[in-house]
Amino acid sequence: MSLAPLRHAGPDSHARFHALYATHHDVLKRIARMLCGDPDLADDLLQDTWLRAWRAADSLNELAAGKAWLVAILKREHARLFERKRLQRVELDDRNPEFARDPAPHHAILLGQLLSGLADTDREPLLMQVVEGLSTAQIARHFGVSRNAITIRLHRLKKRLKAM
Repeated sequence: MSLAPLRHAGPDSHARFHALYATHHDVLKRIARMLCGDPDLADDLLQDTWLRAWRAADSLNELAAGKAWLVAILKREHARLFERKRLQRVELDDRNPEFARDPAPHHAILLGQLLSGLADTDREPLLMQVVEGLSTAQIARHFGVSRNAITIRLHRLKKRLKAM
């Protein structure tokens, strides 16, 4: 598939975009799969994200801010998937015969339901640690708080998830 050139694009613009792609594609793919739960839907979301990033590449001033910029685009694209559509939730438990036969696939569904029930401010640091593999120091820098504050927040969040 051929993409139209960037507005005001120079040779440097293409190189910058390809550097963004090479650096952040794997992380975005993991986040998209975590958000969607469905690999095919996640791939579509990822493609839409990269297309929107390509179109808006001139708005990115610093490559160092590229990851945060791309994650923001990914989140907006994910929200667009569900702007008009509300999915029906199914409660699964031990009394559910389908769950009793093979509980393994349902663990991902249950985890997704638990995570979707969290506020963004709680879910984001957890995903940054688990999915992106960031250290507590890196997460703390991202949120502008101390490392101890993030460690405590993550500990309390994990404890709350276990209770749920």
